[in-house]
Amino acid sequence: MNIKKVIPGMLSLALASALVLAPSQTDKADAAVVNYSLTLSDTNVGTTPRFLGENVTAIGGLTDSEKEWIKNSGANTARIWFNDFDFEPANDNGPYGNGVSNLTSFNAAKNAVISNPANNTYINWNAFDTAFDDSHTGIDNVLGFFQANGITPLAVLRTDVESNDPDGIWLPSTLTGWQDYWEWWEYCFAISYHLYHDYGFSEFEIGNEVNLDNRYTPQEYAILLQYANDAIQSAVHAVNPTATPGVSLSAFGANVYLNPTVGSYLSDVLNANGTGIDSLAADNYSNYVSYHNYQNPDKFNNGGSNPDPVYTITGIQDAIANNNPDGKYENLMITEGNLKVGDVNPDDYNNNALLAKLVIQLVNRGKSEAAGSSYLRGFWKFRFTSSTVTSTFPDNGSTVTTPASTPEIDHAHQYYFTYNLITKALKARKEVVSATTTLPQDQVIVTKDDDYYYILNTNTSTTDSQKITVNTSGIGITNAPVYIMGSSPVNQGKKWENQITNGVLTLNVNANAVVLVRIPRNYVAKTISSISISPSSSITVNPYGARNFTATAHYTDATTADITDRVAWASSNNANVKMLDTGLAYGLTSGTQATITSSYQGVTSNAVTFSVN
Repeated sequence: MNIKKVIPGMLSLALASALVLAPSQTDKADAAVVNYSLTLSDTNVGTTPRFLGENVTAIGGLTDSEKEWIKNSGANTARIWFNDFDFEPANDNGPYGNGVSNLTSFNAAKNAVISNPANNTYINWNAFDTAFDDSHTGIDNVLGFFQANGITPLAVLRTDVESNDPDGIWLPSTLTGWQDYWEWWEYCFAISYHLYHDYGFSEFEIGNEVNLDNRYTPQEYAILLQYANDAIQSAVHAVNPTATPGVSLSAFGANVYLNPTVGSYLSDVLNANGTGIDSLAADNYSNYVSYHNYQNPDKFNNGGSNPDPVYTITGIQDAIANNNPDGKYENLMITEGNLKVGDVNPDDYNNNALLAKLVIQLVNRGKSEAAGSSYLRGFWKFRFTSSTVTSTFPDNGSTVTTPASTPEIDHAHQYYFTYNLITKALKARKEVVSATTTLPQDQVIVTKDDDYYYILNTNTSTTDSQKITVNTSGIGITNAPVYIMGSSPVNQGKKWENQITNGVLTLNVNANAVVLVRIPRNYVAKTISSISISPSSSITVNPYGARNFTATAHYTDATTADITDRVAWASSNNANVKMLDTGLAYGLTSGTQATITSSYQGVTSNAVTFSVN
């Protein structure tokens, strides 16, 4: 990716984020205002990840309010775990191994399952269906929600050894014989078939942090991976022979960075001898390599436990290129990412700016799928923290305590708004376009889709604000409005507009701020006659119950448009019914109510009553 620096000695840029503030929203005086330039061109230099999302887990299901938070977050993926001890806590159909004792009997049993997946003598679907519907997992409800809202789950197939239970369950943690191979294959087939046949989902990761705590040797994990991959391929192809499921090798765990030991682990997995099972794909290992990245992007080249992301990602790419037996570049999946493993305050504004910078760096170093390098296919942000965090609402002083490892779907932390901007700019394989800038390394990225150019900028300075002169002539836009959203000390997703005049846009960005600027590619001026919001009927929730709202503009030429990301949202009682600028409302105080409205260009929408039981 090719954002070019005009400061001598600085590296080329590719991805980033920042916050632009409207003149009326400036903070108290920063230490200095630093002038920068950003010149856009329409040359494509890369591709953003296909997936950006959150680690959700989903065991135990999702409440209706959690679903509303996920819909509102902007994520298009969620990483969820399919533990064998949750979905097959006991052997579904005895005897153990089902009579499989060698390669011949293994292939016979496998072919019988493939020929009649829904009705065979090996898989007890009644036992699995009970687990899928069980309140403990609630997984079918979750999968239906994902399917209805365009969210792709990354299903992690895990064994009991990863729960740190040394005794294991009925299925041994280490597979050593044909009976073990068969039971693990059968479990992976059942989960994969259910996901693809019933919901159309086919993205998988085999294991989680398999190289930590001596969970598996590389050779042991290679066997686990091969049989799981074969089961996934078989399940998906039983439904659609031409489909290509995604299977990720989970080679690197949190806190373990690139070093000779980890490098050899990946090498040994990729080069382990085959087990003799029939693979339905040319590569019987995986399509992707996943990695957990918890690093502070401001700590460059300091070695130790927190090295430069450029070093680690480049090293992983080299390991993939040098050791993969099929000669291909398996693409990268950052399946857990954050500034560090724990104790990250999600309401610290500089942490928010650094989070945006980290994602920019990772996408930049992932390079382009078209370039033949190890492309960054997805980034799944991990939960906020491993310690309890208490946050205060700025509007009414009330506090909410977030327990350890609580996902980002229960409260409006600043991280929520920052990550919302990141997902809007970088998900779904947008094109990265070339730009020349004097901004600091990895603090801006420019992308585009059919509707918009996106400028994601992050100001990681704790004191200095930025004044950025943006030249848009190179993308063929000389006069147009721009739509801005921000995350900063004075901003939780608020929206405002600015104007490109004669090919120039001026942006003022505060310290510790992240901003997303959207430039419409085919702007046509229209007059709004009315705005309608949905849902339009009254809503009642329990305390902290949430609902999403959308806004539709009705123009005088009889056309309509979704303007949810442009309107100003309002609650008549924001101290008790919180209305976020992202379009999500949730109740704080029992026995209260408010009216929800939106406004844009001087037009106010219909009002909806929002009550809290």
